[in-house]
Amino acid sequence: MVFANTFAAPTLLVDTNGILTGAKGVDVGGRLLDVEFVDGTCQSVFSGCNQVSDFPPFFIDDAFNASRALLDQVLLNGPAGNFDSVVSLTRGCEGFALLCEIWTPFLQFSTPEFYGAINGDDSPGFFDDVDALDFVNSTLDTSLIPAVWAVWSESTSEPGVPGVPEPGTLALLALGGLVLVLTRRRRKS
Repeated sequence: MVFANTFAAPTLLVDTNGILTGAKGVDVGGRLLDVEFVDGTCQSVFSGCNQVSDFPPFFIDDAFNASRALLDQVLLNGPAGNFDSVVSLTRGCEGFALLCEIWTPFLQFSTPEFYGAINGDDSPGFFDDVDALDFVNSTLDTSLIPAVWAVWSESTSEPGVPGVPEPGTLALLALGGLVLVLTRRRRKS
């Protein structure tokens, strides 16, 4: 028996310039995670980049699955933008037309290492492959090269599920319900 994935598509985070800055509710092996693309040095992005606790609790397989999820669920062409075929529409990749990598950190043997994730080496201009990249220098600044960090965290909301209404919205709904009740009573009289 085959079961369909019950998770909805992630919510893409796109700024006013049409640049993809991250996504909420990415399904990584049945676990919903949020991701943000952040430029900078490993030290600045990951609180020093010198202790295991500075990084998400990913081991190599988790990092590979997270990177694969970016390819399969986030970096796609669609109504929000052509994020698969136009690499420069992803934060940290602006100005790099043919090649950019998204790096997901991982832990191995309780020491910080890095998993080079998505890159366009095999097909210039496209995000299409997951490759390994070990031992990135902690002072290497991704804002100077065609690369960006994927900063993963536990998802704050399920994709496709609306959030809790704000108090003003609840008040308007209550007022609308009251008007409906009064209108029906008036018709019955």
